[in-house]
Amino acid sequence: MSAYNNGPSPIRFRDYRELIALWKTDPHIRLSGADSPGGIRAFLRRNRGLSLKYAEDGEIVAALLCGHDGRRGYFHHLFVRPDRRRRGLARILVERCLSALRERGIEKAHIFVLPSNEGGQAFWRSMGFYIRPPEDVLMYSKDV
Repeated sequence: MSAYNNGPSPIRFRDYRELIALWKTDPHIRLSGADSPGGIRAFLRRNRGLSLKYAEDGEIVAALLCGHDGRRGYFHHLFVRPDRRRRGLARILVERCLSALRERGIEKAHIFVLPSNEGGQAFWRSMGFYIRPPEDVLMYSKDV
């Protein structure tokens, strides 16, 4: 058991193993090479204090990676342990991250949600996020 205080606090790199273990339990979180130890360490360094975890009784029960590129904010891997859902933990993490982004001058945030994740889509809509219409913007990706 880790020595976490109850409530939200910044994710630290030392949380990596526990977070990866949690994320691997969720079929709606798709891990990639960007989630390697080096990738997460770099993300956390570049976005100090933005990513949050929620701990109860010494264990991480919810987490959200949050960062920005100087113009737009990005959320990744929102997770709440199934036995702790429906208590507002995800909302707390998202609202705190949105506030921190606003403090840094970021005016818009994006989240990537798998099409099969209907619960996730409903949650993000409840938080005021919307799907960009195809005539607005299409996202293209390329492995480098």
